[in-house]
Amino acid sequence: MYFGIRILVQSERHPTYLEERVEAFLEFMKSKLETMPESEFLEQKTGLERKWREGAKNLIEETNRYWTHIESGVLDFHRRVYFDLITLSSFTNTYPSGDNNADTVKDVTKEEVLALFLSSVHQSSSRRAKLSVHCVSRKPQPKKLSSIALLEVDAVLEKHGIKPPVDWMENLPETRTVPDTLQVLKELIHDPAASATIEKHLVALTEQYPDESDRHGVLPAGYVAVGDPKKFRDSLQVAEGAAPLVDWGDLPVSRI
Repeated sequence: MYFGIRILVQSERHPTYLEERVEAFLEFMKSKLETMPESEFLEQKTGLERKWREGAKNLIEETNRYWTHIESGVLDFHRRVYFDLITLSSFTNTYPSGDNNADTVKDVTKEEVLALFLSSVHQSSSRRAKLSVHCVSRKPQPKKLSSIALLEVDAVLEKHGIKPPVDWMENLPETRTVPDTLQVLKELIHDPAASATIEKHLVALTEQYPDESDRHGVLPAGYVAVGDPKKFRDSLQVAEGAAPLVDWGDLPVSRI
């Protein structure tokens, strides 16, 4: 069986930038684990143990817990979540069920957690396997005018014979996009042709002086881009099918 960590990020920022932030977060977690006092680590273990021993609060929660194991085929109904499998099997090479999950976590050390993180999660590991899916909206976000670009707007306006009030920038919203700027300046620009020309100049300023929020970021070295998802999927090795981890002798046998 194979398990991993999924990190889902939704943002208006470009996925490549978010990729950088995810790796920065994992780097932060590395230092967090390395410097975590034993008292705090024990507190985290106690909280996790308490969570694993919690009973279902309602019938829906209990049904979902059981159905997860039916759908997967492992039929380990005493296990709370799949994350338990990642943690416990990595340390003990066994798959205990029931309260054994909560019992086992008592013996897990901070060194073992850090070793697992460095070998399977952190980017420095040669064993780490990572699949990153980038979804980009078909409707691009309007670019933002940086502080430096805004300083150049007055020169663009004066070039077209427009002298805005000294405090006109105070009316700009925090987004400071090109449409926002044109909306604020609409009372000063009466000629549609001049408005279109100024808009082109504003767009050029966003390219010349890009705002930090429009930075796309850089993909890590050695990445492999998947151009054909179907071809990539077909190239993967098929894993063994799920099998029950516990022998439930009292379960009814299908007649089909």
